[in-house]
Amino acid sequence: MRDDSRRWLVCFDLGGVLVDITTWAQASRDAGMKHRVPLAADDVQRELVARLDLGAIDFESWAQAMANASLGAYSAEEVKRVHHALSHKEHPGAWALVTELHNLGIATACLSNTNFAHWMRLVHRDGDRPLEGQ
Repeated sequence: MRDDSRRWLVCFDLGGVLVDITTWAQASRDAGMKHRVPLAADDVQRELVARLDLGAIDFESWAQAMANASLGAYSAEEVKRVHHALSHKEHPGAWALVTELHNLGIATACLSNTNFAHWMRLVHRDGDRPLEGQ
């Protein structure tokens, strides 16, 4: 039984917890392309993704840097298409769980390293219009 003298909060991560994250190869296919290698050396890719997640590089510059690091395997536009396909759907039951917690009077929050481009795709339709029910 819950002690109502306390406030309850459940904090979720987004990627891999509430939102399904796929691989670059699968996201390439989901974006209508064949997976091509090399994308970038692992250390270069990690550094660029970290900079994007921290807001230290804007999405357009990141996509161009990733394209450059792919040695011509991907254009900047293709990098953006694949990036958008990386996280595009919730895990089954995630929304129902959050709704159930709200119905029980329990607040929810998220703490995530999701970058701005993914955040816009997750909470807005077409990047600027709110999703239905939001």
